[in-house]
Amino acid sequence: MARGLFRRLEQLLVLDLSDNQLSSSHIDDGTFVGLIRLIVLNLSHNALTRIGAHTFKDLFFLQILDLRNNSIGYIEDNAFLPLYNLHTLNLAENRLHHISSLLFNGLFVLSKLTLSNNLIMNIDPQAFRNCSDLKELDLSSNALTKVPEALKELSFLKTLDLGENQISDFKNGSFKNLQQLNGLRLIGNSIGNLTRVNLKWLDIHGNFIERLDNYFKIQTGLHIKTLDASHNRITEISTMSIPNSVELLFINNNMISLVHTNTFLDKRDLVRVDMYANELVKLDLNALRLSPVPENKTLPEFYIGGNPFHCDCSNESGCK
Repeated sequence: MARGLFRRLEQLLVLDLSDNQLSSSHIDDGTFVGLIRLIVLNLSHNALTRIGAHTFKDLFFLQILDLRNNSIGYIEDNAFLPLYNLHTLNLAENRLHHISSLLFNGLFVLSKLTLSNNLIMNIDPQAFRNCSDLKELDLSSNALTKVPEALKELSFLKTLDLGENQISDFKNGSFKNLQQLNGLRLIGNSIGNLTRVNLKWLDIHGNFIERLDNYFKIQTGLHIKTLDASHNRITEISTMSIPNSVELLFINNNMISLVHTNTFLDKRDLVRVDMYANELVKLDLNALRLSPVPENKTLPEFYIGGNPFHCDCSNESGCK
């Protein structure tokens, strides 16, 4: 594209250049000069490989920048510095390996950042220093081996996606400062341990978890409504394994052979439990005992099919 092509379009609010064959040789420091009122810029599905420090220098009012599905492997420090009104940045499906301390410098009102499907191996501890207002962060499908220390800056974060990485464990305090966090996705890692976080939904399916112990008082310390721990290696569950606040519990496709007595007794908000495709040979009915259910509430549903139940007179649930 010719340098200064959009120079006389000062009133332009939305510019969509997606699904072209634009490379970094087409986009330079002069491409967006003069677009001082632009609010939305879509450069997704192109062939960009790098972003220069002055590419967006005139876009002071930009609020949404979509750079997904390119081949961006390098972004100069402070490239987003002029974008102090930006609230949504999508860098998914690129080739970023490292997030430097100055990459997101100046993005003080950024609320949604998507970095999924890159090649990110490490994130500088100061990378989110200037993004303290961030509410949604997607780091899924990268090559992270641990929870980034940089998260400590994000005290207003509400949802965090760390799924499909290579995380194997959590240190105590990994989510210490994330007091507003209510959604955490961790599927497709190699996690064998959990720490306490204040969540409404927790997705840890498809890991290598062998037990749901009472980590940091999971029973009463968490306020989880939905817990998905399916497709792991859990062998038994008890009342201390499950938050009392849970409504939807998915523990199917594990190796559960024992459900302790009164496991669900104090789960007063329980709506559904998926426990199918485990290794239950027998199941004492006391294991499914519930607190009295008010007349205006529906009884919880338990799905226990696909287990190798052995029917005898003492195993009433397995004979029905």
